[in-house]
Amino acid sequence: MPRQPIFNSADEKLVPLFAYGTLRDADTLLLVVKNSDHLVFQPAVLQGWRAVFWRGRSYPGVIPDPAGSVDGELISGLTAVDWQNLITYEGEAYSLEICRPSFQGKIHQAWIFMPCHYHDLTTHPWTLDDWQRFHKNSFDIEENS
Repeated sequence: MPRQPIFNSADEKLVPLFAYGTLRDADTLLLVVKNSDHLVFQPAVLQGWRAVFWRGRSYPGVIPDPAGSVDGELISGLTAVDWQNLITYEGEAYSLEICRPSFQGKIHQAWIFMPCHYHDLTTHPWTLDDWQRFHKNSFDIEENS
C-alpha cells in the first residue's frame, strides 16, 4: 500500500518539490502525475550535494559533498494526488525531506526525495543529459516504484 504524504500543516503542501533526477524529464513526470499542465517549473541548484547513481540502477540519489551542487527544478502547484503518485513512484528507497535550493539568487525551501541509505549509492556522477541519452529508452518506470 502506498505511503501517504505527511504534512504537518496545510501550508507544507504548498512547498515545491526540488526534483534532481528522472522527474526532471517531462515524459517521466507526465507518466507519474498524469497531467502536468497545472505545474510551474523553475530551475534551481542545491549546494553541498552531488547527484550520483544508485548501485546497479540508472537513476540517481544525492550524497553530501561540501564542494558539490545539484541542478534541478522547483516544481510548484502539486496536488495531493500528485504527491501521492510521486511518493509511490519514488518508493521505499527515498524519504521526503526539506532542502534549501537556490533560484535566481534566493534560497527557497523545498521538499526533496532523499535516499534512505547512502551505502546503496555509488560515487559515479549522474546527469539528466546522460540519463536521457543512455538510459531513458530502457528505463522501466516500474523498476523505480
